[in-house]
Amino acid sequence: MSDPACQVVIDTRDAKGSFARISQIFNWKNSVWPGTSTLASYEGGKAATAFGRLRGGLKSCRSYTGTGWVGPYKAQLTPEKAPRLGDEAVRYRLAMPMPEDRRLNEMQYTVVRVGSVIVTFGAQDLGKPPAFPADLIRKQVERLSAAQRQH
Repeated sequence: MSDPACQVVIDTRDAKGSFARISQIFNWKNSVWPGTSTLASYEGGKAATAFGRLRGGLKSCRSYTGTGWVGPYKAQLTPEKAPRLGDEAVRYRLAMPMPEDRRLNEMQYTVVRVGSVIVTFGAQDLGKPPAFPADLIRKQVERLSAAQRQH
């Protein structure tokens, strides 16, 4: 990874350091790109610590290079206004030009912490800005909050 601050962002998105995690795919009507969510559980106060590192990484990470499925790439990261959900939330967008035709491969991530859990919602599209449906994010976070109150 070309920028250590960006590695922190990616590690949180990928639930590195979590005690347990599970991912779900959402298939959208009229879209070839699925949405995703990853629910990551952390021990003790480690979720708040991981989220704090994510916030710190988002303050300075703006671009990074790496190697993916189609070879080398450069990603641009842009923070966005976060929804008011859970204990804390952030949202950011990644954009990578495709080598063949320079269309942007864009991803939007909404990351929410609820107690000892961090959930990441991702949407992706090619050539147009993606967005994970806000009502679905809200519903999933409400369910997560309710489940944590019961324990």
